[in-house]
Amino acid sequence: MIRLMTHKSDPHHESCIACLFWLPRGGDSRFGECRRHSPIVARDNPPSAQWPVTTDEDACGDFTDIVG
Repeated sequence: MIRLMTHKSDPHHESCIACLFWLPRGGDSRFGECRRHSPIVARDNPPSAQWPVTTDEDACGDFTDIVG
Protein backbone atom coordinates (compact mmCIF):
# COMPACT_ATOMS: atom_id res chain seq x y z
CA MET A 1 0.00 0.00 0.00
CA ILE A 2 1.40 3.40 -1.00
CA ARG A 3 0.33 6.47 0.97
CA LEU A 4 0.99 10.05 -0.03
CA MET A 5 2.83 12.13 2.53
CA THR A 6 2.14 15.78 1.82
CA HIS A 7 3.40 19.12 3.01
CA LYS A 8 1.03 21.89 4.09
CA SER A 9 1.81 23.80 0.88
CA ASP A 10 0.62 20.84 -1.25
CA PRO A 11 -2.94 21.30 -2.61
CA HIS A 12 -3.72 17.68 -1.53
CA HIS A 13 -2.61 18.38 2.06
CA GLU A 14 -6.07 18.03 3.60
CA SER A 15 -7.53 15.49 1.17
CA CYS A 16 -8.35 11.87 2.00
CA ILE A 17 -5.10 10.49 0.57
CA ALA A 18 -3.13 12.35 3.24
CA CYS A 19 -5.49 11.45 6.11
CA LEU A 20 -4.58 8.99 8.87
CA PHE A 21 -8.02 7.36 8.72
CA TRP A 22 -8.18 6.71 4.94
CA LEU A 23 -7.45 3.19 3.67
CA PRO A 24 -6.90 2.66 -0.09
CA ARG A 25 -9.27 0.08 -1.57
CA GLY A 26 -8.03 -2.82 -3.72
CA GLY A 27 -6.02 -2.26 -6.88
CA ASP A 28 -7.38 1.22 -7.68
CA SER A 29 -5.73 3.48 -5.11
CA ARG A 30 -7.94 6.40 -6.22
CA PHE A 31 -10.75 4.98 -4.07
CA GLY A 32 -10.58 4.15 -0.39
CA GLU A 33 -12.53 3.75 2.83
CA CYS A 34 -12.82 6.37 5.55
CA ARG A 35 -12.18 4.60 8.86
CA ARG A 36 -12.62 7.70 11.06
CA HIS A 37 -15.93 6.53 12.55
CA SER A 38 -17.68 3.18 12.96
CA PRO A 39 -18.91 1.51 9.76
CA ILE A 40 -22.43 2.15 8.48
CA VAL A 41 -24.90 -0.73 8.57
CA ALA A 42 -26.12 -1.45 5.04
CA ARG A 43 -29.63 -2.82 4.68
CA ASP A 44 -28.49 -5.71 2.51
CA ASN A 45 -29.79 -9.21 2.95
CA PRO A 46 -28.02 -10.25 5.15
CA PRO A 47 -27.10 -6.87 6.72
CA SER A 48 -23.46 -5.84 6.38
CA ALA A 49 -21.21 -3.10 7.69
CA GLN A 50 -19.54 -0.69 5.26
CA TRP A 51 -17.21 2.25 5.66
CA PRO A 52 -17.87 5.31 3.49
CA VAL A 53 -16.01 5.08 0.16
CA THR A 54 -14.27 8.26 -0.95
CA THR A 55 -11.78 9.29 -3.62
CA ASP A 56 -8.24 10.31 -2.82
CA GLU A 57 -9.12 13.95 -3.60
CA ASP A 58 -12.18 14.16 -1.29
CA ALA A 59 -11.93 16.01 2.01
CA CYS A 60 -13.93 16.55 5.19
CA GLY A 61 -13.79 18.32 8.54
CA ASP A 62 -12.33 15.28 10.37
CA PHE A 63 -9.00 15.35 8.51
CA THR A 64 -6.07 14.08 10.61
CA ASP A 65 -2.62 14.38 9.04
CA ILE A 66 -0.63 11.11 8.72
CA VAL A 67 2.53 13.20 9.11
CA GLY A 68 2.66 13.83 12.89
